Amino acid sequence: MGKLGGVALLIVLVFAFTGIVFVTGGGNNSCAVAATISPATATGLKPVAGYSGDQLINAAAIITAGAAAGVNVKGQTLAVMTAMGESGLRNIDYGDLAGPDSRGLFQQRDTWGTLAQRLNPTVSAGFFFNAW
Repeated sequence: MGKLGGVALLIVLVFAFTGIVFVTGGGNNSCAVAATISPATATGLKPVAGYSGDQLINAAAIITAGAAAGVNVKGQTLAVMTAMGESGLRNIDYGDLAGPDSRGLFQQRDTWGTLAQRLNPTVSAGFFFNAW
């Protein structure tokens, strides 16, 4: 799925939840930040752009972690799109061609944290945002 698919997924997820707050700035430096989104709320969503179930819950966890870190919507979109490309928004618990230790939504290696941390969508998203 391309760039527009990731943006569409994020937009649909953001508007699908209640309590979303946007603080927008002008121009390319928009500081729009979504409020915390409960991943539990994503369980009832219909499929979005080919993603459903746990994939939407994982996307919500990434968005929530980004909001908690003060990351704007563009950054949250980038993180969701990265996880879409790395794992299809699935919390992968096995290695891949990049390495036998690549795990989780972002396919993070051992140097990112413990296996339990990398398999926790919120924690692994936090690692992603902190490294950014």
